[in-house]
Amino acid sequence: MAKRQRTAIPRVPIVGVIGSADEDVDGGGEKIGALLAMLGVHLITGGGPGAMRGASKGFFEQKKRKGLVIGVVPCSADGGKILPTQPKEKYPNEFVEVPIYTHLHLSAKDGTKVLSRNHIVVLTAQVIVVLPGKTGTASEVQLAKKYNRPVVGYQKDTNKKPRVPLPKKDVKTRPADVRKFVLRELGRLGPEYVKISPPSSASAVKRPKR
Repeated sequence: MAKRQRTAIPRVPIVGVIGSADEDVDGGGEKIGALLAMLGVHLITGGGPGAMRGASKGFFEQKKRKGLVIGVVPCSADGGKILPTQPKEKYPNEFVEVPIYTHLHLSAKDGTKVLSRNHIVVLTAQVIVVLPGKTGTASEVQLAKKYNRPVVGYQKDTNKKPRVPLPKKDVKTRPADVRKFVLRELGRLGPEYVKISPPSSASAVKRPKR
């Protein structure tokens, strides 16, 4: 009897959102999270507060979403001692459905080093949306370029600080333009990925309450 050939299970694309751990500037994370939820993708962030929480909240609260909220969680460190079983304070935020706990504690200016979880966030995502942030966000952008991940920035007011650490030409001021970029890049993925089609109506997106 002939052997039955295995059928590959199509992978659901994952979109990363990176940004400040201090604040979700102008609610940008929440807006982008809500937008991504309606595309049928999974969301991945660094799992913490600020823009990460905003994106997770916006995504989580979309009732018709198909994807999950994934958070890559850094561990704590006491002086020079790494504490792998102890998540960093305020991590993961309450909207993370799939927390990935790591032994990686470095971030901010050390975000490109081997012991930073930023590598996991960037390598796992097929597309990355960059929100306003500082050194930690900039380090993730560096890694995205290193690993050839397509990136697009979003900031309603590009003159407001903190800014998106990208050239202005790569920063969109309208969520619809971010959506267009993400859909274009997802459309370039290979046959092993689920094909993503835009929702039939933009009105299907529940707008985050301000």
